[in-house]
Amino acid sequence: MVNRNGLENRDLYGLVGSNPSLSANNMTTHQLTEKLVADIEKKSDDHSLFIVAISGLDASGKSQIAEVLARKLEDRKKNVLSVSGDSFQFPREYKEDFQEKDWTTQHIRRTINFEKMTTELFQPLQALPNTLQLDIVNYDTKEKVKTAVSLQYPLILIVESIYLFSHKMMPYFDYKIFLDISIAEALKRATLRKRDLELYGSADGIQQKYETKNFPGYLEFDKQENPKSLSDVVIDNNDWQNPVIIKGEL
Repeated sequence: MVNRNGLENRDLYGLVGSNPSLSANNMTTHQLTEKLVADIEKKSDDHSLFIVAISGLDASGKSQIAEVLARKLEDRKKNVLSVSGDSFQFPREYKEDFQEKDWTTQHIRRTINFEKMTTELFQPLQALPNTLQLDIVNYDTKEKVKTAVSLQYPLILIVESIYLFSHKMMPYFDYKIFLDISIAEALKRATLRKRDLELYGSADGIQQKYETKNFPGYLEFDKQENPKSLSDVVIDNNDWQNPVIIKGEL
């Protein structure tokens, strides 16, 4: 079946995501995050500010990995600030005011406000401020709350977002982790997520939204920027309990 972007469903489900056989790089999520934490600790040792960026397709596990890394680094007495791309999303009414013929391009441009992320997060942090004003998403109310965040240094910033790994954004990142999953797996996870069900009402509503906007946008972005090539570590996260490192030495 061909959807409204002219992409056959078999193309959507076949083009993105690796499927390597089990190898020495196959491990549990705990083992993976322990290795990542050790590598981040080593590479951030002489930095006042060290920025860890995590990206990947919708539902690839970005926020979960970010949360675990932040907790484990804090357990090791590191100063950590964890920020989600959700805090920089354009308003929903702005995102959804798409012209149908431009859905693919507009989804890339209108999902995350990277100019705001740059001017309110990355650039101010270069001066090592004691506080930072950020819009933090309250996931219970779905609203953003302006929050004064106190900072201590040396600081490890963990930021996760879709569309994060573009050539334009690369100068800000010290350590780049890409979570690679297939579009079929992303759709399966999305239909089980409470927030997607609340937004789109049903599994069919989620599938329509993802197949007409999210996935075509991601495929176009992948073609334009090749984010995996910009990454230090690429993880096949199709099986989140048994991730596989497919790029990077940990």
